[in-house]
Amino acid sequence: MNMAASAHPQMSEAPEHSPRIGFRFGLDAARVWPCLLAGCRPFRDGTRFEALPDLRYWRDGAHIRAPANELPNDNDIDVQAYLRRLRRAHPRADIELRVDEPLILDAPLWERARGLLRELLGGVGVPISPVTTALVLSCRASPMAAAKRAAAGDILVQVLLYGEMRWRGGAAEYRLRPGDAIRLLAHGHAMRCEAARALWLELRIPSFAADLETMIENLMTRLLSSAREEEDTPHDLPFPPPRRALSPMPWMQRLAEELSANRTHAALQQALEISWMMRLSTHGLEPPVPVANVARLRRTDRVRLCVESVVRRRVDRRNWVWAVNGHPLAMEDSPALSAVWSRLCDGRTHRVVDLLRTTGPDRPGPEVATWLQRMYALRGLARVGED
Repeated sequence: MNMAASAHPQMSEAPEHSPRIGFRFGLDAARVWPCLLAGCRPFRDGTRFEALPDLRYWRDGAHIRAPANELPNDNDIDVQAYLRRLRRAHPRADIELRVDEPLILDAPLWERARGLLRELLGGVGVPISPVTTALVLSCRASPMAAAKRAAAGDILVQVLLYGEMRWRGGAAEYRLRPGDAIRLLAHGHAMRCEAARALWLELRIPSFAADLETMIENLMTRLLSSAREEEDTPHDLPFPPPRRALSPMPWMQRLAEELSANRTHAALQQALEISWMMRLSTHGLEPPVPVANVARLRRTDRVRLCVESVVRRRVDRRNWVWAVNGHPLAMEDSPALSAVWSRLCDGRTHRVVDLLRTTGPDRPGPEVATWLQRMYALRGLARVGED
C-alpha cells in the first residue's frame, strides 16, 4: 500500500474559491449552530484540560480562560441572537470564539464535512496527516485564529456559514458569502483575512513531510511497548561509573534484537496498513466520531452499505479487517460472511433476515449477526428511514 503517494498532495499554489459548495453538503449556520452550542456547554461552568472538543475565547486580544456567560447558551436560538447579546454586553470589543474538533459531537455533520473535504481535494489523494476541524465565530475585523492558522504552513480550507469574509493579498481579493469555501496553501500567510461578525467551519491539513516519520515512530514505539514485559525497575547507568568499559546492558541488547527482528518489521508494516485504512475511511478527517449506543437491528429492518465509509483488507489467510469511519472491525473469514458481504456490495438495500438466510451448511451463525450489528453501530450500515 503506497501511502507516500497521497501523503502531501501537490495542488495549485493559487487560492481556490468554491462558491456555494457548502450548501451542497448541507453546511449552513442553522445546521451547525446546535453543534457549536454542544461544544461550548461544558465550558460555561469553567474550563477543561486535554479534552475534546476544546475551546478558546479572546476579547480585545486577551485569551479569556473561563468566559462562562459570554459563551453561547441555549437561550441564543441562532448566530444572530448570540451576536446581538455580545454587542449589548461589549459594544466595542473585538471578540473571537474558536471550538476545536466540535464535529465529533455530531456524526451526520462530521460525514458532511468529510464529503466536502473529499470533493475539494478531488483527485489529488487522501492526506496522510490528520485533518483537524474547528468552528470559529469572529466579531473582529482581522480574526486572530485565521491568521495564525494560515501562517502555520498548513493547507487551510474555510467554509463560510454566516456573515462575510474577505481574503486579500497583493492584487488578489476573494470575497466569500455563506456557503462559499476557500482553500489556501502553505504561503497563505501573505494574505490578510477580514471577517467581522462571521461564522465559519475550518479544516486544517498539515503539510509537513516530517509528519509521516512521526507517525511511523509512534507506531513503532507502541509496538515495542506492547511486545515487552513491564518491568518495575527503571533502567539506569551504574553509579559510580566503572573504571573499565561498560558491557552492553541486557535491556538494550533485547531492544536492539527486537528492532532488527523480522517479526517487528512485519508487525510495523501491518500496523501502517491498518492505520492507513482508518485514514482512507475518514478521508483524513480525525478524530473519528465516538461509537454511539444504537438500537439493535430488527430482522425486518432494511439496510444498505455506506460504501464511502468502509475500507476492507485481508490481513492474513483467515482474517479480514474493515475500517469503518475511522474505527477498526476484525472478523474471521467464512463462506457465510463472504456471501453476506457480497450481497451488501451490490448497492441495493436488504432486509436483515434475508442477509442472514442462506441455504446449506453455510448458514450464517451468530457471529455474522454480531458483525452486522457492529457495522451498523459504526455507521458502516445505514438503516432505511434513518438516512
